[in-house]
Amino acid sequence: MLGVIVILLVLQTITVSSVPTIELSSTKSRPNLELPVEYHYHLFLSHIWSSGQDKAHKIVRMLQLLVPGIKIWVDVDELKDMKELEQAVTKCAIFVLFYSEGYFGSKNCRRELYEAIEEDKTIILVYEGDDRVLKKIKNECFLHCTEGPGPSKILDAIFSTGPVLWLGGSMQAFLMESVKLLCLKIFCHMPYYKKSSNLLDAGLRVGTELGALSNTSPLRILYSNANSGAHSIAAEIKEMPNKGHIFVEEVESILVQSDCAPEGYTEKVIFLLYLNDETFCDGEDLQEVMKFVLKQNISIALVYEQDISKGGCPFSSILEHTPKELLDPPYMIYKSIAVPIYSIPEYRRVSLNTLLYDMGGRQLLTLSSFKSTIRSIAMYLKEVME
Repeated sequence: MLGVIVILLVLQTITVSSVPTIELSSTKSRPNLELPVEYHYHLFLSHIWSSGQDKAHKIVRMLQLLVPGIKIWVDVDELKDMKELEQAVTKCAIFVLFYSEGYFGSKNCRRELYEAIEEDKTIILVYEGDDRVLKKIKNECFLHCTEGPGPSKILDAIFSTGPVLWLGGSMQAFLMESVKLLCLKIFCHMPYYKKSSNLLDAGLRVGTELGALSNTSPLRILYSNANSGAHSIAAEIKEMPNKGHIFVEEVESILVQSDCAPEGYTEKVIFLLYLNDETFCDGEDLQEVMKFVLKQNISIALVYEQDISKGGCPFSSILEHTPKELLDPPYMIYKSIAVPIYSIPEYRRVSLNTLLYDMGGRQLLTLSSFKSTIRSIAMYLKEVME
């Protein structure tokens, strides 16, 4: 019993000391949060309460957790008098605008934004959704921002640093990448890194992010020529570092040779189905391919396009185009969760890593993953002891 207690104390010590934080990849150290004396806060987070309060608070919590010492002004916490709104903006080094529906229709949000532009603050736009949301932002701004600097100047200001797509409601790996992207934008405009921008060139890292993957055994990825876009994604997976032996083959070549499942393959076989607004819209070829694949008990990996310029669309549209035969038993092609694929390089890397992981890849053991395992053991022993 004494031995278990000692082990538990050691593991808890490791756990407490290994809380993940944002670090610079170049120095493996925490960021310098040096703040000019005229500012009281690093960030002013502007958002509309009615539609964005919960999500804005999640951003604050994630930043405070992963960037210890960062000071963020959030109106519901700090504001004592609405007359002090503009003064609060002045006290902050950077203005972060979290957009949700109705933002520009709010008089107080406009006051905050106008003051940020008047003070020539760095403005970072954070949004959820796709390019349609960016278009909505512009339309809403022109509709409501008829006073102050005017819509054209406002839009120039909020898009000047490049908008950050926030994936706060997605899986953990995407959330961590969102935090890193936002932090990188913030650090770029901090005084210390304005003088030493090269330190940010290698990007940021956080201990809990999905690390490099290794495919433990050979893998054959099948795709269909009737599924435009699938081949290019399969080729991207093949070119990933540490991916092991991956072969890419069109399934039609197997269909031509035989109506039976491929024989002689010793590697794991996966069929990659790419989903966008064109999937199942060009005749019945893909439908027949899917029936063949499923009859051979070949596993399916689903990848769902998010870029509207590449055919990204609501999943309901894909369901409408999918033949009913494939939705019902025995096929039921959407039993597994589709992995979203993005064009933004940082998110695309997460998408490809997730696909490879779903296909049987394993995460390489790193110090951070070792610490994560230790934390899990500590929590388990604590529960046993209690």
